[in-house]
Amino acid sequence: MAHLQYVDDLVKEYLLFRGFSQSLKAFENDLKIDKDKGFRVDRLTDQIMSHIQTYDLQGLRDLWNHFDRRLFVRLRPSMQPYVRKLETSVLRLYVVNTLQTNKVDKLHEFFDKMSPELQTSPEWRDWFVLPYLKGAEDNPTFAMYFSRQWQDMLLVSLTNFLAIIFQNLQLPALARHDEESEYIRSLQEECEQLRMRLNTALTATSSSAGVWSMCCLLACWCVLACVV
Repeated sequence: MAHLQYVDDLVKEYLLFRGFSQSLKAFENDLKIDKDKGFRVDRLTDQIMSHIQTYDLQGLRDLWNHFDRRLFVRLRPSMQPYVRKLETSVLRLYVVNTLQTNKVDKLHEFFDKMSPELQTSPEWRDWFVLPYLKGAEDNPTFAMYFSRQWQDMLLVSLTNFLAIIFQNLQLPALARHDEESEYIRSLQEECEQLRMRLNTALTATSSSAGVWSMCCLLACWCVLACVV
């Protein structure tokens, strides 16, 4: 998805060329607040971690709801349980971070705001005791979530999951330009290789059948390259 930056630049160049100054200004403003971050997985995971580390619960929820509407809705129904499990893990990391940084007020704020959504969930039943539990990092129920290993594994899982989704997105024609150009170039190279083989065949053999076969094959590939 890194090539989308180039596509964005093309759009800006075109708008500038056409004199669409208001459209250009609106496009640049949209880019500044782009929640998809140009479909850059590293930037998206950084944004998630930033929300967690700055205790921006609302920003974290807004970003995940955006993922739900824009990305996760495209997944097969069988993948939805994994999405929910990943969301639960991200929220748990938020909770653990408030404890590890001694932000008890942010911990209470989390459960105050999220209780209507989480209180009926079996995955969160034990977690409501955390604001009143001493030494949670040593409690068998929660110790795993305070480990660096679990937190690193969560980040890797989130990164890989988003990467797979982006790799399977149906891109618009403009964003597929480089991919299609590369495919055409590869066909043209194959056509040139066949042309060289034909020249070799013409030189090395006088068999009309062999030459005719090579000519037909070359013609087919050249036509294909031109059509595609």
